[in-house]
Amino acid sequence: MAASAVRVERHGSGLWLWLNRPGALNALNSSIVAGLERGLDEAAVDDGVRAVVIAAEGRAFCAGADLKEVLGSSELVSRLGALFSRVEAFSKPVIAAVQGAALAGGLELVLCCDLWWRDVRRCSGTRMRTTGCSRRAGRRCGCRGGWGFRGPSS
Repeated sequence: MAASAVRVERHGSGLWLWLNRPGALNALNSSIVAGLERGLDEAAVDDGVRAVVIAAEGRAFCAGADLKEVLGSSELVSRLGALFSRVEAFSKPVIAAVQGAALAGGLELVLCCDLWWRDVRRCSGTRMRTTGCSRRAGRRCGCRGGWGFRGPSS
């Protein structure tokens, strides 16, 4: 049986959603989107969950959208937009635990979270110049490592 693209773990009042495609640098595909949606659904209805943590297996947090899937269909792009909006507006705090590279759509996922922790020895960034800059990726987080947060929307 194949491993799930998102592993869900409960630790106390936290629900951990682990991106689990380390061989593809946790590139966002339909399976990861579906797993994150299921995890958020679970957190939304469980009063015992007080926060959601998004973390990742392997050496990269997330390398962005899986380009093989993006080139095959435009459905993934719209599903990612809906997922990012949902994370951003989620009723419980969402924390990104970034232990490796967070690039392009992976960085956008981080910026949608309320709080993020990034290992100072790892890199994060975006190269949207050739594909168009997103409004979330254009925000400046102001952190060089450690903790950061998304302030109130203006």
